[in-house]
Amino acid sequence: MITASIRHFCAAASSPAARATPTSATPPTAAALSQALPYLRALQGQYLVVMVDGPSCLQPALREALLRDLASLHQLGARPLLVQGAAPQLQDVAGHRTPPPAALRQQLARSMLAELNLELVRLLSRSGLQAVGLSGYDTELAQADTQPDATGLHGVAKLRPDILRHWLGYPAVPVLMPLAPNAHGQETLLSPEALAISVAKQIGARHLLFLHSQPRYAELSAQLSDAPSLEACLHAHPSHPAAPLLRHALAALAAGLPAVHLLDAAEPHGLLDELSSPDGSGLLLCQRGGTQWLADMQRYFRDSEAVLHRGLQVESKRVVRF
Repeated sequence: MITASIRHFCAAASSPAARATPTSATPPTAAALSQALPYLRALQGQYLVVMVDGPSCLQPALREALLRDLASLHQLGARPLLVQGAAPQLQDVAGHRTPPPAALRQQLARSMLAELNLELVRLLSRSGLQAVGLSGYDTELAQADTQPDATGLHGVAKLRPDILRHWLGYPAVPVLMPLAPNAHGQETLLSPEALAISVAKQIGARHLLFLHSQPRYAELSAQLSDAPSLEACLHAHPSHPAAPLLRHALAALAAGLPAVHLLDAAEPHGLLDELSSPDGSGLLLCQRGGTQWLADMQRYFRDSEAVLHRGLQVESKRVVRF
């Protein structure tokens, strides 16, 4: 992988033996670094919104690996923002499958999310970054919709992007809990995907990345060729495990976001590979947002297999690439 080659190249370049042994041939690691540089330059100063699902957040080894990659992106000049997912047991509470009293429900949700948020901030800080944990309550950052969706989670009614831009410019990595009051002041569990879409749209993020532990969208890839076929596939398979994630991706594109990436959170260094290589590691959906953006990311010219273009139409190949 390119990311592994970059790390090997940096380590080799710093050794005395490597400096003392000139060579006329370009080593593979140097070629990989040269290939990655245009993509890394394109990330300089760009907002990235990364949403990691609850099961991935709850696995210590996976959580630490993802945060190391996030720290690397920050050190390379990107401005990432992390949205933490809701744990499955929290969604059970929100969906009233085993309904405890309302007060206990609120206390349980806040306690579990706050504990995870604190751990994510701690791990990022251990990587040498400034990180700040936030919820919708902080400086009235967000307000939830009054009515929940079919899963018992809520969308975002209001958001203050100026608060997020402040922390991103600090520079710090905001870590958002999907928790906010609604218009009546009631504590509400947000849909992490809906929160990530709202944040990405309002701060002007160039990339929105959904990381899930078991995305399973490959099972539907043979049926996809353009946006109508994707919508037809979702209609035909409404209960497929990948259907909610694909619906969120379409919602993000409909909201005007230029690029939505679907990644397997268990893929080693998948986050870095997706953003620093022409091939990537996941599924990419995008629409043309301007020639400058496409010029920055040559990948969209070189391989349209993973691309949805303007009007959600495929230019040549299928929309899916793995």
